[in-house]
Amino acid sequence: MPVRMITVNNGQAVRAAARAGLGIIMQPEILVRRDFETGSLTPLLTEWRLGERPMWLVYYRDRRMTPRLSSFISFAISTFGASENLDKRRSSD
Repeated sequence: MPVRMITVNNGQAVRAAARAGLGIIMQPEILVRRDFETGSLTPLLTEWRLGERPMWLVYYRDRRMTPRLSSFISFAISTFGASENLDKRRSSD
């Protein structure tokens, strides 16, 4: 079987290539969850973990908290979860 490498810098293109049968991909679960639920992609190596990478949500504290910013922060925390460090920082403010 020939081995080829496709270089893509877009997550949607990576998933489209995998759905087309062009190979195996490594993507965050949140990006492929719907594909798993619909059966368009099948998870492999489910017992293997790459490790967690921190994700930071940063905003300028001295600015007024707009409803749009507050809504986005709530969405991000409910979607991606809050870390223990975030909870510790909030309680120390």
